[in-house]
Amino acid sequence: MSWLYLTEGVNDNRTHLSPQSNPRLQLLDDINSDSDDDSSNSNTREEQDDEDVSSTTDGDGNNSGSDDEDEEDGPIDTHDDLDNLTVPVLKERLRARGLPVSGRKADLINRLLTGESAKKVKAWQKSEARDLLVKLIYSNKPGIDRMSAEDIYESNETFRDYQLDKFRGYLLTIRASAKKHDEIASVSEREIWADMTNFPRKPNTIRGYPHWDGHPASNLLEKDVKDGTAEEMKPSALYDTKDEYKQFPLEVFRDHIYQEKRKQREEAGWVFRRNNKGRKKHEAKVKAMTDDWDRIQYKKDYNSVCEMMSQMTGGNANSADDEDV
Repeated sequence: MSWLYLTEGVNDNRTHLSPQSNPRLQLLDDINSDSDDDSSNSNTREEQDDEDVSSTTDGDGNNSGSDDEDEEDGPIDTHDDLDNLTVPVLKERLRARGLPVSGRKADLINRLLTGESAKKVKAWQKSEARDLLVKLIYSNKPGIDRMSAEDIYESNETFRDYQLDKFRGYLLTIRASAKKHDEIASVSEREIWADMTNFPRKPNTIRGYPHWDGHPASNLLEKDVKDGTAEEMKPSALYDTKDEYKQFPLEVFRDHIYQEKRKQREEAGWVFRRNNKGRKKHEAKVKAMTDDWDRIQYKKDYNSVCEMMSQMTGGNANSADDEDV
Protein backbone atom coordinates (compact mmCIF):
# COMPACT_ATOMS: atom_id res chain seq x y z
CA MET A 1 0.00 0.00 0.00
CA SER A 2 1.55 3.30 -1.08
CA TRP A 3 2.00 6.38 1.07
CA LEU A 4 -0.04 8.49 -1.32
CA TYR A 5 -2.93 6.11 -0.98
CA LEU A 6 -2.74 6.29 2.81
CA THR A 7 -2.66 10.05 2.91
CA GLU A 8 -5.31 10.56 0.22
CA GLY A 9 -8.32 12.34 1.62
CA VAL A 10 -6.58 13.39 4.84
CA ASN A 11 -6.76 17.16 5.22
CA ASP A 12 -4.42 19.49 7.13
CA ASN A 13 -6.64 19.65 10.22
CA ARG A 14 -6.50 15.88 10.76
CA THR A 15 -4.52 16.47 13.96
CA HIS A 16 -7.76 17.55 15.61
CA LEU A 17 -9.34 14.18 14.88
CA SER A 18 -8.80 11.18 17.10
CA PRO A 19 -7.35 8.01 15.62
CA GLN A 20 -10.46 6.12 16.62
CA SER A 21 -12.69 8.43 14.56
CA ASN A 22 -10.51 8.05 11.44
CA PRO A 23 -9.11 4.61 10.52
CA ARG A 24 -6.63 6.13 8.10
CA LEU A 25 -5.10 8.24 10.86
CA GLN A 26 -4.84 5.14 13.00
CA LEU A 27 -2.90 3.40 10.20
CA LEU A 28 -0.56 6.38 9.83
CA ASP A 29 0.15 6.39 13.56
CA ASP A 30 1.00 2.69 13.42
CA ILE A 31 3.44 3.26 10.54
CA ASN A 32 5.11 6.20 12.32
CA SER A 33 5.42 4.14 15.46
CA ASP A 34 7.14 1.31 13.57
CA SER A 35 9.50 3.83 11.95
CA ASP A 36 10.42 5.30 15.35
CA ASP A 37 11.14 1.80 16.69
CA ASP A 38 13.43 1.04 13.74
CA SER A 39 15.28 4.33 14.22
CA SER A 40 15.74 3.69 17.90
CA ASN A 41 17.03 0.16 17.25
CA SER A 42 19.47 1.54 14.66
CA ASN A 43 20.75 4.14 17.16
CA THR A 44 21.17 1.43 19.75
CA ARG A 45 23.19 -0.69 17.35
CA GLU A 46 25.43 2.29 16.45
CA GLU A 47 26.04 2.99 20.14
CA GLN A 48 27.01 -0.66 20.66
CA ASP A 49 29.40 -0.50 17.71
CA ASP A 50 30.96 2.65 19.16
CA GLU A 51 31.41 0.89 22.45
CA ASP A 52 33.03 -2.09 20.71
CA VAL A 53 35.43 0.19 18.86
CA SER A 54 36.27 2.18 21.98
CA SER A 55 36.98 -1.01 23.86
CA THR A 56 39.76 -1.82 21.38
CA THR A 57 41.45 1.57 21.71
CA ASP A 58 43.90 2.60 24.38
CA GLY A 59 43.88 5.78 26.38
CA ASP A 60 45.53 7.79 23.61
CA GLY A 61 42.88 6.81 21.07
CA ASN A 62 45.13 4.35 19.27
CA ASN A 63 43.48 1.26 17.85
CA SER A 64 45.31 -1.51 19.66
CA GLY A 65 43.31 -4.26 18.03
CA SER A 66 43.66 -3.32 14.34
CA ASP A 67 45.33 -5.56 11.82
CA ASP A 68 47.63 -2.74 10.68
CA GLU A 69 48.87 -2.18 14.22
CA ASP A 70 49.45 -5.87 14.66
CA GLU A 71 51.39 -5.92 11.41
CA GLU A 72 53.53 -2.93 12.37
CA ASP A 73 54.15 -3.89 15.98
CA GLY A 74 54.46 -7.58 15.22
CA PRO A 75 57.70 -9.37 14.35
CA ILE A 76 59.41 -8.34 11.12
CA ASP A 77 58.92 -10.78 8.27
CA THR A 78 61.93 -12.93 7.54
CA HIS A 79 63.03 -14.18 4.16
CA ASP A 80 61.36 -17.55 4.81
CA ASP A 81 58.09 -15.84 5.79
CA LEU A 82 58.03 -13.83 2.58
CA ASP A 83 59.04 -16.83 0.51
CA ASN A 84 55.91 -18.63 1.66
CA LEU A 85 53.73 -15.85 0.25
CA THR A 86 52.49 -15.79 -3.31
CA VAL A 87 53.70 -13.26 -5.87
CA PRO A 88 50.39 -11.30 -5.93
CA VAL A 89 50.56 -10.87 -2.15
CA LEU A 90 54.17 -9.69 -2.36
CA LYS A 91 53.21 -7.18 -5.04
CA GLU A 92 50.36 -5.84 -2.91
CA ARG A 93 52.80 -5.23 -0.05
CA LEU A 94 55.19 -3.48 -2.40
CA ARG A 95 52.42 -1.26 -3.73
CA ALA A 96 51.45 -0.35 -0.18
CA ARG A 97 55.03 0.83 0.42
CA GLY A 98 55.26 2.64 -2.89
CA LEU A 99 57.93 0.31 -4.29
CA PRO A 100 58.16 -1.16 -7.80
CA VAL A 101 56.47 -4.51 -8.37
CA SER A 102 58.52 -5.67 -11.36
CA GLY A 103 60.95 -8.56 -11.31
CA ARG A 104 61.06 -12.14 -10.17
CA LYS A 105 59.88 -13.38 -6.79
CA ALA A 106 63.39 -13.21 -5.37
CA ASP A 107 63.59 -9.54 -6.43
CA LEU A 108 60.26 -8.79 -4.76
CA ILE A 109 61.36 -10.44 -1.51
CA ASN A 110 64.68 -8.61 -1.51
CA ARG A 111 62.91 -5.32 -2.15
CA LEU A 112 60.58 -5.89 0.78
CA LEU A 113 63.46 -6.79 3.10
CA THR A 114 65.69 -3.87 2.11
CA GLY A 115 63.02 -1.31 1.33
CA GLU A 116 65.05 -0.15 -1.65
CA SER A 117 64.17 -0.14 -5.30
CA ALA A 118 66.39 -2.33 -7.45
CA LYS A 119 68.84 -0.43 -9.64
CA LYS A 120 67.93 -0.58 -13.29
CA VAL A 121 70.79 -2.24 -15.11
CA LYS A 122 71.23 -2.18 -18.86
CA ALA A 123 71.40 -5.39 -20.82
CA TRP A 124 75.02 -6.50 -21.12
CA GLN A 125 75.11 -6.32 -24.93
CA LYS A 126 74.07 -2.63 -24.86
CA SER A 127 75.93 -1.54 -21.74
CA GLU A 128 78.92 0.75 -21.29
CA ALA A 129 80.44 -1.99 -19.11
CA ARG A 130 80.64 -4.35 -22.09
CA ASP A 131 82.16 -1.70 -24.37
CA LEU A 132 84.68 -0.81 -21.68
CA LEU A 133 85.68 -4.45 -21.22
CA VAL A 134 85.96 -4.97 -24.99
CA LYS A 135 88.14 -1.89 -25.29
CA LEU A 136 90.40 -3.01 -22.45
CA ILE A 137 90.82 -6.53 -23.81
CA TYR A 138 91.12 -5.69 -27.49
CA SER A 139 93.57 -2.84 -26.89
CA ASN A 140 95.64 -5.20 -24.71
CA LYS A 141 96.04 -2.74 -21.85
CA PRO A 142 99.25 -3.32 -19.86
CA GLY A 143 98.69 -5.96 -17.20
CA ILE A 144 95.14 -6.78 -18.26
CA ASP A 145 96.19 -10.26 -19.44
CA ARG A 146 97.61 -11.05 -15.98
CA MET A 147 94.55 -9.85 -14.06
CA SER A 148 92.06 -12.39 -12.82
CA ALA A 149 88.34 -12.11 -13.47
CA GLU A 150 87.82 -10.99 -9.86
CA ASP A 151 90.45 -8.24 -10.16
CA ILE A 152 88.93 -6.90 -13.37
CA TYR A 153 85.46 -7.18 -11.82
CA GLU A 154 86.52 -5.02 -8.89
CA SER A 155 88.42 -2.52 -11.05
CA ASN A 156 85.32 -0.63 -12.17
CA GLU A 157 81.94 -0.09 -10.53
CA THR A 158 80.01 -0.64 -13.76
CA PHE A 159 81.26 -4.25 -13.85
CA ARG A 160 79.80 -4.82 -10.40
CA ASP A 161 76.30 -4.10 -11.69
CA TYR A 162 76.36 -7.67 -12.99
CA GLN A 163 76.76 -10.95 -11.16
CA LEU A 164 80.34 -12.16 -10.84
CA ASP A 165 79.57 -15.58 -12.31
CA LYS A 166 78.03 -14.01 -15.42
CA PHE A 167 80.89 -11.52 -15.64
CA ARG A 168 83.37 -14.40 -15.74
CA GLY A 169 81.50 -15.80 -18.72
CA TYR A 170 81.48 -12.42 -20.47
CA LEU A 171 85.20 -12.06 -19.89
CA LEU A 172 86.02 -15.52 -21.23
CA THR A 173 83.96 -14.86 -24.36
CA ILE A 174 85.59 -11.49 -25.02
CA ARG A 175 89.10 -12.84 -24.40
CA ALA A 176 88.49 -15.74 -26.79
CA SER A 177 87.04 -13.37 -29.38
CA ALA A 178 90.00 -10.99 -29.03
CA LYS A 179 92.48 -13.84 -29.45
CA LYS A 180 90.72 -15.06 -32.57
CA HIS A 181 90.50 -11.51 -33.87
CA ASP A 182 94.23 -11.01 -33.43
CA GLU A 183 94.98 -14.27 -35.24
CA ILE A 184 92.69 -13.40 -38.14
CA ALA A 185 93.97 -9.83 -38.26
CA SER A 186 97.60 -10.91 -38.40
CA VAL A 187 96.92 -13.44 -41.16
CA SER A 188 94.61 -11.09 -43.04
CA GLU A 189 97.07 -8.24 -42.83
CA ARG A 190 99.83 -10.38 -44.33
CA GLU A 191 97.52 -11.68 -47.03
CA ILE A 192 96.16 -8.26 -47.88
CA TRP A 193 99.63 -6.78 -48.05
CA ALA A 194 100.78 -9.63 -50.27
CA ASP A 195 97.75 -9.23 -52.52
CA MET A 196 98.26 -5.47 -52.78
CA THR A 197 101.91 -6.02 -53.62
CA ASN A 198 101.33 -8.77 -56.14
CA PHE A 199 98.06 -7.47 -57.56
CA PRO A 200 97.91 -3.67 -57.24
CA ARG A 201 94.61 -2.06 -58.13
CA LYS A 202 94.57 -0.73 -61.64
CA PRO A 203 93.77 2.96 -62.16
CA ASN A 204 90.61 2.11 -64.12
CA THR A 205 87.82 -0.38 -63.65
CA ILE A 206 87.21 -3.24 -66.04
CA ARG A 207 84.70 -0.98 -67.79
CA GLY A 208 87.41 1.53 -68.61
CA TYR A 209 86.63 4.48 -66.28
CA PRO A 210 88.35 5.48 -62.99
CA HIS A 211 87.36 4.23 -59.56
CA TRP A 212 84.91 6.67 -57.93
CA ASP A 213 86.25 6.35 -54.39
CA GLY A 214 89.31 8.51 -53.96
CA HIS A 215 88.67 10.36 -57.20
CA PRO A 216 88.47 14.20 -57.10
CA ALA A 217 85.02 14.01 -58.72
CA SER A 218 83.65 12.46 -55.52
CA ASN A 219 84.59 15.49 -53.39
CA LEU A 220 83.41 17.94 -56.04
CA LEU A 221 80.00 16.28 -56.30
CA GLU A 222 79.61 16.28 -52.54
CA LYS A 223 80.17 20.04 -52.53
CA ASP A 224 77.74 20.63 -55.43
CA VAL A 225 74.99 18.68 -53.70
CA LYS A 226 75.57 20.41 -50.37
CA ASP A 227 75.41 23.98 -51.77
CA GLY A 228 72.33 23.21 -53.91
CA THR A 229 73.99 23.35 -57.33
CA ALA A 230 72.89 19.79 -58.10
CA GLU A 231 69.26 20.72 -57.35
CA GLU A 232 69.27 23.70 -59.69
CA MET A 233 70.73 21.85 -62.67
CA LYS A 234 69.88 18.69 -64.52
CA PRO A 235 72.45 15.87 -64.29
CA SER A 236 73.49 16.39 -67.90
CA ALA A 237 74.07 20.11 -67.33
CA LEU A 238 75.99 19.49 -64.09
CA TYR A 239 78.02 16.84 -65.91
CA ASP A 240 79.36 19.45 -68.35
CA THR A 241 80.51 21.88 -65.63
CA LYS A 242 83.70 20.03 -64.63
CA ASP A 243 86.27 17.97 -66.48
CA GLU A 244 86.53 15.56 -63.54
CA TYR A 245 82.89 14.57 -64.06
CA LYS A 246 83.49 13.87 -67.74
CA GLN A 247 85.97 11.13 -66.89
CA PHE A 248 82.94 8.97 -66.07
CA PRO A 249 80.05 7.95 -68.31
CA LEU A 250 76.97 10.16 -67.88
CA GLU A 251 74.78 7.31 -66.61
CA VAL A 252 77.40 6.40 -63.97
CA PHE A 253 77.73 10.03 -62.92
CA ARG A 254 73.92 10.32 -62.69
CA ASP A 255 73.78 7.34 -60.31
CA HIS A 256 76.41 8.94 -58.08
CA ILE A 257 74.34 12.15 -57.95
CA TYR A 258 71.33 10.25 -56.63
CA GLN A 259 73.48 8.36 -54.14
CA GLU A 260 75.06 11.56 -52.82
CA LYS A 261 71.67 13.27 -52.49
CA ARG A 262 70.24 10.34 -50.58
CA LYS A 263 73.26 10.20 -48.27
CA GLN A 264 73.08 13.89 -47.40
CA ARG A 265 69.30 13.77 -47.02
CA GLU A 266 69.51 10.92 -44.55
CA GLU A 267 72.26 12.66 -42.62
CA ALA A 268 69.98 15.65 -42.16
CA GLY A 269 67.14 13.49 -40.82
CA TRP A 270 66.26 13.58 -37.13
CA VAL A 271 66.72 9.82 -36.80
CA PHE A 272 70.28 10.05 -38.04
CA ARG A 273 71.01 13.03 -35.78
CA ARG A 274 69.52 11.27 -32.78
CA ASN A 275 71.45 8.06 -33.41
CA ASN A 276 74.64 9.92 -34.15
CA LYS A 277 74.26 11.99 -31.00
CA GLY A 278 73.59 8.92 -28.91
CA ARG A 279 76.56 7.10 -30.43
CA LYS A 280 78.92 10.00 -29.73
CA LYS A 281 77.63 10.30 -26.17
CA HIS A 282 78.08 6.58 -25.63
CA GLU A 283 81.61 6.62 -27.06
CA ALA A 284 82.57 9.65 -24.96
CA LYS A 285 81.33 7.92 -21.81
CA VAL A 286 83.25 4.75 -22.61
CA LYS A 287 86.39 6.79 -23.32
CA ALA A 288 86.06 8.59 -20.00
CA MET A 289 85.61 5.26 -18.23
CA THR A 290 88.69 3.91 -20.01
CA ASP A 291 90.74 6.94 -18.95
CA ASP A 292 89.58 6.49 -15.35
CA TRP A 293 90.52 2.82 -15.49
CA ASP A 294 93.99 3.68 -16.84
CA ARG A 295 94.49 6.30 -14.13
CA ILE A 296 93.46 3.94 -11.35
CA GLN A 297 95.66 1.11 -12.64
CA TYR A 298 98.58 3.48 -13.07
CA LYS A 299 98.18 4.62 -9.49
CA LYS A 300 98.10 1.02 -8.27
CA ASP A 301 101.23 0.13 -10.25
CA TYR A 302 102.99 3.27 -9.03
CA ASN A 303 102.15 2.50 -5.40
CA SER A 304 103.34 -1.10 -5.85
CA VAL A 305 106.69 0.11 -7.21
CA CYS A 306 107.03 2.62 -4.37
CA GLU A 307 106.28 -0.09 -1.82
CA MET A 308 108.89 -2.40 -3.35
CA MET A 309 111.49 0.37 -3.38
CA SER A 310 110.68 1.22 0.22
CA GLN A 311 111.17 -2.41 1.28
CA MET A 312 114.43 -2.68 -0.64
CA THR A 313 115.97 0.57 0.64
CA GLY A 314 114.34 0.65 4.05
CA GLY A 315 113.33 4.26 3.39
CA ASN A 316 110.13 6.06 2.63
CA ALA A 317 109.02 6.36 -0.96
CA ASN A 318 106.24 8.71 -1.94
CA SER A 319 103.13 6.96 -3.17
CA ALA A 320 100.62 8.20 -5.70
CA ASP A 321 98.39 9.27 -2.82
CA ASP A 322 101.11 11.60 -1.51
CA GLU A 323 101.82 13.37 -4.78
CA ASP A 324 100.10 14.17 -7.99
CA VAL A 325 101.01 11.62 -10.64
